[in-house]
Amino acid sequence: MNKRILVTGGAGYIGSITLVELLNNGYDVCVVDTLERGYLQALDRVKKITGKDFVFEQLDVRDKGKMAKVFENFKPEAVVHFASYKSVGEADREPEKYFDNNVGGLKSLLVLMEEFGVNQLIFSSTAAVYGNGTVPITEESPKNPMNAYGQSKLQMEELANDYVNKGISTVALRYFNAVGAIPSGELGEDPSRSTNLLPLVMQTLVGRREEVLLFGNNFNTKDGSQERDYIDVYDLAMGHLMALEKNIKGFTAVNLSTGKSTSCLEIFKLAEEVSNKKLNYRVVDPRAGDPEVLYASNKKAEILLGWVPKKSVRDSIVDQWNWTEKNPDGFKV
Repeated sequence: MNKRILVTGGAGYIGSITLVELLNNGYDVCVVDTLERGYLQALDRVKKITGKDFVFEQLDVRDKGKMAKVFENFKPEAVVHFASYKSVGEADREPEKYFDNNVGGLKSLLVLMEEFGVNQLIFSSTAAVYGNGTVPITEESPKNPMNAYGQSKLQMEELANDYVNKGISTVALRYFNAVGAIPSGELGEDPSRSTNLLPLVMQTLVGRREEVLLFGNNFNTKDGSQERDYIDVYDLAMGHLMALEKNIKGFTAVNLSTGKSTSCLEIFKLAEEVSNKKLNYRVVDPRAGDPEVLYASNKKAEILLGWVPKKSVRDSIVDQWNWTEKNPDGFKV
């Protein structure tokens, strides 16, 4: 019998693409999503892409009564948890909302996992738990989140660690900058909810935005612009599958990253080459607290999970341009 996986937040960007890989690898899946920030169209497209069905429940993981029925009926053997808010700016404006949803949501899940004897959790943490550390960042680097979003994710890690002595093992996957889309262009990140650089670049190239801002061009980097570690969403999805398969005991945090940095100007240049269009961007003052360079070691992921990223930044940009050309307004119909 196939292993049964409960996926929370499966209608979102990384969740839906991970869902494709879970279904293609023979898992039985139940998706729980409020659709507040996920998309029913994404779930419909997953069915079309995979030719496979799954259970879907539209509800909040904090609704203990309804979630208990999901556990009772579906009988999951592991949980993959994506259902968190993720906007840094919004988190700083509304920290209580973030702690309630992110930390509170995980707490509700862990209580039910303990109650129903589900002992394996994979959840999406973030590079934001580190703050502005010395590069390359490793899992042992100091945790010094610079914003409420990073703080909420660090609290989630600490909470999951507390449940180890209740028999629940967790792998917290610390993503760096997620980019890319399904190569066919059917699934990707909806631009209406994203403040990330590449979706903004793409929206500018398809004429939905007038310009993209470059926050400073006088940093002590190879071309004066900031550098970040961009990791393809397919590689992130495979990280979840490999963590499920390994079934590691206790609490473990793992970086999912490429191990190298790419500058903002390099992203602009690649996007222009791939789209064959000129990008309109404007240089403005750097944002306070923004580090010059951020990238992380992925050696632990390789050793522990057998995971190495397969896609290059150029591959990601090709896929994201394909998605954007086909869906310039995201999932809006």
